[in-house]
Amino acid sequence: MKLARILLSSLNVTLYNERLQDSLQRLCGTLFTRLVERAPHISEGKVMTLGPPPYRRLDCDGRALAYVRVRPRKRAVRVELSGLWMAPYTPVIAIPSYTGATLMVQSEQDIEEALVFIMKTVEYTRKAYRGELGSPKAQGRTDSTAA
Repeated sequence: MKLARILLSSLNVTLYNERLQDSLQRLCGTLFTRLVERAPHISEGKVMTLGPPPYRRLDCDGRALAYVRVRPRKRAVRVELSGLWMAPYTPVIAIPSYTGATLMVQSEQDIEEALVFIMKTVEYTRKAYRGELGSPKAQGRTDSTAA
């Protein structure tokens, strides 16, 4: 009887993990689909690795925009903004990160916030590179690199 409970419990955990993984994969797919539909200049990039890639990549203007991976233990899709891009603000779904901004998307509602943030980041960074933001500090440059 005890063995049967252990086996049943193990089966339930396995089913839960599979459902969670499927749910997060769908959430990740929805994020990519909606972003590419709304911002045609953003596309899915190629991940160069042997075997199955551990993450998916978003590209814009010929460079990495973000790295996206499913995080079942965190019950979220993690979106790590590349350090090549300047985040204009810190969104509610952000977590502390050393590499720009990192978002934890856990629901359909979070997808919209992530989409807006990513598109505004692209717009903000493009303006900074064109010099439309004013001061060198606003463009992400320090005093030593400012002209």
